[in-house]
Amino acid sequence: ELEAMRSDGFSGDSVSDLAVAAVELAVDAQVTNWVSANVTLLYEEDDTELDVDAATITIGNADSSPLFVSGGLMAVPFGRFETLMVSDPLTLELGESIETAALIGFERDGLYAGGYLFNGDQDSGDDQIDDTGLYLGYAFENDDLASDFGVSWISNIADSDGFSGYLDDEAGLGGVIGDDVSGFAAHGLLAAGPVTLLGEYLAADRFAAGEIGFNGAGAEPSAWNLEIGYAFQLAAREAAVALGYQQTDEAVALGLPEQRIALAFSLGLYENTSLALEWARDEDYGVSDGGTGEESNTLTAQLAVEF
Repeated sequence: ELEAMRSDGFSGDSVSDLAVAAVELAVDAQVTNWVSANVTLLYEEDDTELDVDAATITIGNADSSPLFVSGGLMAVPFGRFETLMVSDPLTLELGESIETAALIGFERDGLYAGGYLFNGDQDSGDDQIDDTGLYLGYAFENDDLASDFGVSWISNIADSDGFSGYLDDEAGLGGVIGDDVSGFAAHGLLAAGPVTLLGEYLAADRFAAGEIGFNGAGAEPSAWNLEIGYAFQLAAREAAVALGYQQTDEAVALGLPEQRIALAFSLGLYENTSLALEWARDEDYGVSDGGTGEESNTLTAQLAVEF
């Protein structure tokens, strides 16, 4: 993904950049009828190396059994983070959790569910495999309609990338928090013909004031995202437009805006080659809540190739 962007920040300073925003290389292997493996390498603009983003081994055969087990480095199934935009949704900024985990799951006739466990980096001082998560959902698809609705729960959302970075770098807690802080997420997607509607809500329980605060008390950060998209043909090429609205609550300490409205347009230039344009306007938290009360506009153009 090659991106060009121009943004005026909350401070009023204008910046522009041209960067390789992401490079992802994935290798999938079907070792036997019951065993598969995946390794995904990812480079992102803010990193200096090509990192291992996922490395999993899965034992299961959907034709013989609805049950499967998987283990390794993975984005645990907390939140879905679907988007029609170029930029990541605020729900992902808050809740994406990449962990080395062991998972047992179930998939049959559109129903999916599972649970997982891992040893998180943010805890009360113990070094045990005692963090857990659960998920449940239903997906349906035919020629005219596709849908996916689900919920998920994690015992300690402080281990998500968005929270752990702040707790280590800004709060300086070194991975030790008083108590685990659970998180809840719900998502929905409905696609009918050329129209796609999706939404997601994600929330954390209350942190201690000395960990993540808001207006003098412990914060309960949350975020939600709602998007609608329309696909059409433009000069015999696949095209789409999308409009999205996002909002956070009590997340000013994490550097997230309070509101975001975004408009995106994408066009398939050639097979597996697309061009996307996005305008996003962020509104910061008010001064009384610890923000600037200012607005920021960002224009992004992305050229992406998949092969």
